[in-house]
Amino acid sequence: MFLIGIYIILVIASYYNKVNDLYVRTGILLLGIISIFLSVSTSDYPTYEKFFNDIEPLDQIIAGKDQVFLYDFNNFELGYKLLNSFFKTLLPYVEVLYILSNIGIYIAVYFFLRNKAENLYKLILPHFTFFFIAIQAGIIRQAIAIVIFYHGLKFLIKRKLILYLLITAICFLFHASAILLPLLYFFVHRKFSDKVLSIVIVIGLLIYLKIIPYDFLDLLAGIGDFILPSAGNKLIFYIAESQQLGAPNRLNLAIVENIFIFIILLLIRRDMQARGLWTDFLNLCLNLSVVYIFLFLYFFDLYTFVYRINYYFIFFKFIIIVSYIERQEGWKKFYVHTALVIYCGIMLASKILQGY
Repeated sequence: MFLIGIYIILVIASYYNKVNDLYVRTGILLLGIISIFLSVSTSDYPTYEKFFNDIEPLDQIIAGKDQVFLYDFNNFELGYKLLNSFFKTLLPYVEVLYILSNIGIYIAVYFFLRNKAENLYKLILPHFTFFFIAIQAGIIRQAIAIVIFYHGLKFLIKRKLILYLLITAICFLFHASAILLPLLYFFVHRKFSDKVLSIVIVIGLLIYLKIIPYDFLDLLAGIGDFILPSAGNKLIFYIAESQQLGAPNRLNLAIVENIFIFIILLLIRRDMQARGLWTDFLNLCLNLSVVYIFLFLYFFDLYTFVYRINYYFIFFKFIIIVSYIERQEGWKKFYVHTALVIYCGIMLASKILQGY
């Protein structure tokens, strides 16, 4: 009921057009306060607490003599180790580190959304539904990597390769799922036609449905032997976990959602191109959105990793959708906006039923 109450408040606020007044700032602050309370009540918190309590002194970690989770494929990355050890020398309370990390993540996300939003509240609604509770309040390491990636996008947009690679390296220090981010530099600026994107997705759908049989897990396991040990170990861990758990039923809500979103994004691009409203930044957002759909279809058997990588890209489709909504007039704007609200409501209900 608590989540539903917040959702209703954000739905009402999303129809609000004044994006810079006290009402909006109060709403943003309220979500920030909620995130602080949620940050120490998630299921992952005991693991982070144990890690903090067991972490070695900073000089020992820098010298490579740390033993905490050293031989565990599910080990914590070096950046998070250094952060914990450094903070522990200042203040030995994991609750404070966890809350401060969450506040920092929330502020970073807020400034990213504020800079990209044509209507902030229309972006806050999907942010709450898909990111806020699912990862921001609990999965701290990856959340840190994601916000670093968000704010490093300016180097991707300006095509500053060295700086972008540096940013993605820092992301990797906090979560190994960032290993794929450097590859984005080489194709997300391209303008792919509807035909090219559709062919890639249709082939992916055939692989997803096992009409085209191919086992990517064996291929990825071989790749894991030739990359950095930290990344290779994490990849092997994801493969082992995926093989143990098995991928969910392929005929599920996620496949319907991804194909539906793909079609919607192409229709939005076609409409905005016809009106001269399509920009290079929106093209970047489209390509980043399609990247996840591609990974979902082609690498679904590596489900744990696909689930994790989703959060780097999940928000860019909403930047496109909100940009499209804000360029509509009258009742059409209301109908399209309401469709977004219903979509977020369905997905939130699905997540609540699954235990969120």
